Amino acid sequence: MSLYRHSRPLLTVRGASAEDHLGTVFAVLPSDTDGTRDHEMSLRLMVQPPSPEPVIRGVPVPVPVPEPACDPCACLAHHEVEQDGPTEPEEVEGDEPDEAPQASVIVETSADRVSWVAVSEPIGLGVLPVLTGVVVLGPYVRARTVSAGVAHAVEVKLLSDASFRLELA
Repeated sequence: MSLYRHSRPLLTVRGASAEDHLGTVFAVLPSDTDGTRDHEMSLRLMVQPPSPEPVIRGVPVPVPVPEPACDPCACLAHHEVEQDGPTEPEEVEGDEPDEAPQASVIVETSADRVSWVAVSEPIGLGVLPVLTGVVVLGPYVRARTVSAGVAHAVEVKLLSDASFRLELA
């Protein structure tokens, strides 16, 4: 059994928002105090509704959010892929979708901060936390939400059984 006692936030979206969100790009670094080698680390993702903001003497304390390395709007535009043909599937009369649209989280990794690869299947957002494994992780990581037009709030954390650091990339 592994104890995942080390955690770092990748993305927090507070308040219901029906927009897609692109998280900050972080460099994943080993801890200076832990002798665990990279291939010995076990990683998990925890996706959950956001924790309540801390309150001291009845006054909400803002949680510091690191500034993104680049403008999120520019990054989204930079990473969009153009499509040929129709952008939505044609509707067939009497063809009803099986499920309502659901917002989801995708965690991605990169070797160069330009090309991104998903390291998780889309994780549907709900009221219960989801814990899922990470098989491989490159030197850079980020999380993003896909709203599907559904208002959502979420907190995504990277968990490990060994100490690690995330630094703004």
